[in-house]
Amino acid sequence: MPKKNKGSALVLVLLISAIIMMFAVSLWQYSKQSAVHYNAEQKQMEAYYIARSAANLIIPNIDPLGDLPLKENAYIYNLNSDPLNTEIKNILSGNSFTLKIYKENRKIIIESTGIVDTYTKTLYIEIIGDKIYWRE
Repeated sequence: MPKKNKGSALVLVLLISAIIMMFAVSLWQYSKQSAVHYNAEQKQMEAYYIARSAANLIIPNIDPLGDLPLKENAYIYNLNSDPLNTEIKNILSGNSFTLKIYKENRKIIIESTGIVDTYTKTLYIEIIGDKIYWRE
C-alpha cells in the first residue's frame, strides 16, 4: 500500500526553517540597532566628559572678584580679543571643545561644550564668589 503523505516531511522542514530564519533575522536586526544605540550613547558620554574636563581646566584661572573673568597671569591658548566674552576652542584627537566665558554682574558663567563627531554636550558653570554651580 503506497503512502499518501509523501513529501509532508519536506513541507514541515521548510516551515520550521522559515520560522527559524525569521527569528534569526529579527534577532540580528535587534542586535544591530542595539549596537548603534550603544555607540551613540558612548559618543554622547564622551562629549559630556570633554566638556566637563575643559571646564575643570579653566576654573582655576577664573577670578570671580576681579573686573575680568580670567586672572591676569592665566595662560590660556587661543583667546579672542574680548576678555569679558572669551571663547576658547581646541581640538583633541578628532574631538573638540568650546569654552565661552562671560561675566554678568557678580556672576561668571562658563559655557563648556564637548564635541564628538556630530554629538555635542553643553554644561553651564556659574561662579558666584567662592561657590561653583554646575548644570546641563
